[in-house]
Amino acid sequence: MKQALAELLQTDLELQEILPDPAQAQVSDLQAMEDRLFYRLTRAQEIKEQIAFDLDNYLSTTDELEELVRAAKRNLRRTRMTIFVWAAAHRRLAAGVTDPAKIDLVGAAKQALDIAVPY
Repeated sequence: MKQALAELLQTDLELQEILPDPAQAQVSDLQAMEDRLFYRLTRAQEIKEQIAFDLDNYLSTTDELEELVRAAKRNLRRTRMTIFVWAAAHRRLAAGVTDPAKIDLVGAAKQALDIAVPY
């Protein structure tokens, strides 16, 4: 018990003011320390209860924003693929391939997918 008390006093300056010398601890000193620790725990619980609603809102907002980021990344990937396919089709048209059936859109889409999703 003396070891635990010494460690507690070593890390807590406020309790050191109540009991500067653990060797001379009185029951009243220990009771004062207990009251102070209980007050702190009670206050911490009150604060936790007060911020619980705000924390829940923050976490749900964060989740929503993360989903929006994922959706934006998916849309960017699709846009890159669309532009890649469009550019490939226009290059082939510029090269003189006028028959749409001769334009390899599947190959262009595969290349775009390989670029957009590198794994």
